[in-house]
Order: sequence, then structure tokens, then C-alpha cells
Amino acid sequence: MSKLAFDRGEDLPEGQLAQIRHRAAYVRSLVGQLEAAPRLEPELYGSYDDWYLQALEDGLFRRVFVVEAREWRRHAEDLLRDQLTRNGIDSAWWDGLREAAEGGSEVARLRRALAEGLDVELPAETWERLEELVAVADTIGEGTRAAREALQERYAHYFSDLDAFGDGDPSGRLTLNAEHAERAFGAVEVFWRALPYRMAGEGAA
Repeated sequence: MSKLAFDRGEDLPEGQLAQIRHRAAYVRSLVGQLEAAPRLEPELYGSYDDWYLQALEDGLFRRVFVVEAREWRRHAEDLLRDQLTRNGIDSAWWDGLREAAEGGSEVARLRRALAEGLDVELPAETWERLEELVAVADTIGEGTRAAREALQERYAHYFSDLDAFGDGDPSGRLTLNAEHAERAFGAVEVFWRALPYRMAGEGAA
């Protein structure tokens, strides 16, 4: 049985879900405003402005992946440390597991820590979606052709054959859109929604 427990007023999963949904709604609003903005000199720059809008939105969606991966890492690790301590386990145990050479990806390490330290088991799909989120975010952060090629082998649906921005990259263009952004928000939302926990003093939720 999961050992996760929170005191009243400190329901971390519910708080995270509210913030994720707010960020997703805010991004949708921003995109809507960008797309609704009046075109200047449409007869002369109509197609150019369409391209430029795509470039601006691509940049916004890239930040979505970077921010959502960062926020998930930070809050998931805070959750782990807090709950280990609550259960009488020195959080340095997590430090050792996180830094172990044979530990696998950071997502795999956190999955192992939750399972071994706190008896938390989540569906495999939850971890697969987080692996995807982190892989895209890390590729954006690294910004190299090798990283993009490795990502394309795993997640080809993030790539377009069109070199819309003139990068000259034979691996194809990492092109993010609103649907991809929804996948990013969904990956972190499903993690927090899937966590089994109880409020202190109550039965399992």
C-alpha cells in the first residue's frame, strides 16, 4: 500500500494539478491572442506573417516542454524527499540512487525510488509519457543535431520533413505545435492524478 500521506492544507498533488491546468489554459489563451492579432499589410506580407507566427508559436511550445519538465522534476523530487522523511527514511538514500551510474534515466530512477521507498506503483503509460516529455525537453536544451537525431528515432511525430526555418538539418525539423503542448501538459497531469495517497489520519484515498 502506498505510504504517501499529506496533512490537511498540504495536498501537493491537488495543488500541482490546479497549477498545470492553469498553465495549459494560459498557453491556449496566448496562442489564441497571437492568432487573432490583425495582420499588417496582408496583401504584401500575408504569407510571411503566417510563417513568422508559426515560428513564434514553435518557440512558445518549446518553452512549454522545458518548463513542464523542469517543474515536474522539481516538485516530484520535493515530494519524494518529504515523503521519505515522513516515513523515517533519510532522503540521502535518494541522492545515492539518483547518482548511481547504473540507475537508468532520471524518470526510471524516480520510478524506482517511489516503488522501493514508498510503495508507489503507477501505470507504465504514466512513466512512458514522462520519458517522452523529458526527452523532448532535454533535446531542446541540448540543441545539437545528434540529440535531435536520437529523439527522432524514438519520437518521430515531433519532426517535420519541411525545413521551414532553413536549418539545413537532414534529420528533419523538430517542429512543435499546440497538440504537442497538450501532450506535455497531459504527461505531468497524469502523474499527479495517478499518485495514490491519503490525508493524514484517514484511510487510503
